[in-house]
Amino acid sequence: MKKQIIIPNVKEASVQVNYKRVRKNAVRINTHIHTEYEITLCVYGKITYLINDTDEYTMKEGDVILINSNIPHSTVAYPDTYYVPIIFSHKDESYDNLIPGHMYLNYNDHIFIENGTPAAVELKDCITKMQQEYVGKLPYYQDYIKSDMYKLIAVLLRYDIILDASKIIKSDNIKRFMPVIEYVNKNYMKHISLEDVSHILHIDKSHFCRVFKSTFDISFVDYLNAVRLLHAERMLISSKESIAAISDKCGFSTPEYFGKIFKKHKNYPPTSYRKLIV
Repeated sequence: MKKQIIIPNVKEASVQVNYKRVRKNAVRINTHIHTEYEITLCVYGKITYLINDTDEYTMKEGDVILINSNIPHSTVAYPDTYYVPIIFSHKDESYDNLIPGHMYLNYNDHIFIENGTPAAVELKDCITKMQQEYVGKLPYYQDYIKSDMYKLIAVLLRYDIILDASKIIKSDNIKRFMPVIEYVNKNYMKHISLEDVSHILHIDKSHFCRVFKSTFDISFVDYLNAVRLLHAERMLISSKESIAAISDKCGFSTPEYFGKIFKKHKNYPPTSYRKLIV
């Protein structure tokens, strides 16, 4: 598997607009990853996406698929197929305020949006306009593309395809758990027990676990591991620290446990993942 380096082709925007037509022979793109997000519209024909080597989707006319950053995926586009992949980063200033620091696809690595659904109809309109502007290259076409990109993000938010943090934060339980979230963010590198976090809210451990799970749809232990994995992934990419050192600095009990959790979520052991990314 290779890491794909994405070069934006829209001026002053972290966006790459592509359009691909397959005429006679099927075209395969082998498994790869990139730090950007990818959203693809099948204009006509048939494409197969294989994600994480486990989830396979066959796209037909009007279908849309959205893939999160750093998710391994491959494609096969069959004869007489036309599709438009848009690759973008949330770091672009023009729409950074719309996307949380990490894009959560309803807690999934990807989402398939079937033709005919309201979301697919609106996304198709956005992606088609972006592709047409890029091909036509009329005056100010890049500004048009950035405008449509902004609308595309708004559509994803409107249909709850990506997490709207501003809505979730209004939940009373979320507000109640904010001291716990802040505690984890400041102390993830240390040993954190259920006693520690339940004490913050002055409730017993079993009640804490039940309410946390019902509020976030994830257990506290899994949430803690997710926070630690996020920091560990950054260290794997940006530093030359050993796996054992990263494990220790991110709060994992042992390098073996870190490796087990990392592979469970990323499909690769930390060492292999680092070689792919760096």
